[in-house]
Amino acid sequence: MRMNNDSVTECVIYNGQVDVFQSQNLPDDPDVIKRNRRLTENKLGISVQNVAYEEGKLYCQFVREGVLDINGITFDLSYDYYLLLAAGYATSTMIREHADGIAGISLDRIDLDQYQAQRIVDPRLRRQVE
Repeated sequence: MRMNNDSVTECVIYNGQVDVFQSQNLPDDPDVIKRNRRLTENKLGISVQNVAYEEGKLYCQFVREGVLDINGITFDLSYDYYLLLAAGYATSTMIREHADGIAGISLDRIDLDQYQAQRIVDPRLRRQVE
């Protein structure tokens, strides 16, 4: 799987503040490191329900609209998608490349109309990602 114009919903902590943002992975370019750009309207289509950082765990609960048009690309969650969960660093305007390659992807496409992530455990980190 390649990162290429993907819609990204970020759950980040930056300067001690937890928040949820919308961003977009930019197309792969062999001459440029993988890049991500936070949307100008960075809350487009999301409703933040709850965020917290407690005991070293980052919590984000949000609702995302089913269909979003981002820079001329329509992302329709009625289609099944692979789900990628990654850990890394954030700045005030974007997320950085995954830290030490820490990322996991669903084995199959997921029907997001039926799926609700409750808890994900990353055995490489030996901690829960919720």
